[in-house]
Amino acid sequence: MAQWKHHEREVAKYFGTQRRLRGADFSQSDVEVFVDAYDWLGIGNEFFLVVECKYSTAGHGLIPKFYTRYREFHKNNDYAFACPIGNCILMDLQDLKSYMQNIVLGKGFIPPSTMYFNDTMSHLQVPKYIEDYLAQARDYSTAIKVTKPVLPLVCMAKRNQKGRLVVMSITDLCKLKDQLNVSSSPL
Repeated sequence: MAQWKHHEREVAKYFGTQRRLRGADFSQSDVEVFVDAYDWLGIGNEFFLVVECKYSTAGHGLIPKFYTRYREFHKNNDYAFACPIGNCILMDLQDLKSYMQNIVLGKGFIPPSTMYFNDTMSHLQVPKYIEDYLAQARDYSTAIKVTKPVLPLVCMAKRNQKGRLVVMSITDLCKLKDQLNVSSSPL
């Protein structure tokens, strides 16, 4: 099986869904993973996640930088780990659910002390390829005909690198929180 396809399947499995199939027409662009967040989280308001999956055999230089900090942090801590960079927040896919429940929905199921924000990368600019991936996820968000709010995400993986890096825009998060009438800060 192609590694990019395996990446999409693993991401969909994490969300309790299946990757969306385009059939044999790979010229047709479509979202890889579409998630009913209420079903996934089991709490909160209804909204959807549109996840654009990207797999690389060479690029994505941001992934090793993030995971160097992530591994260093997790030597002594079990907290969820998030890292702001420019207008984005980066985190490992396994930390996303805690983040969504605690920070985005503000439900208090996870004590705030279990989320750690590392700002050692905040001075970096968001690479253009990430902005492009987020724009692609945003385009899918508007193309899908749903009546509930949608949060676009990018989930990246790199060959020979453990972990799946989730990237979300702080602007998109704030927009979602406004639509859901949630007042907690995204950071």
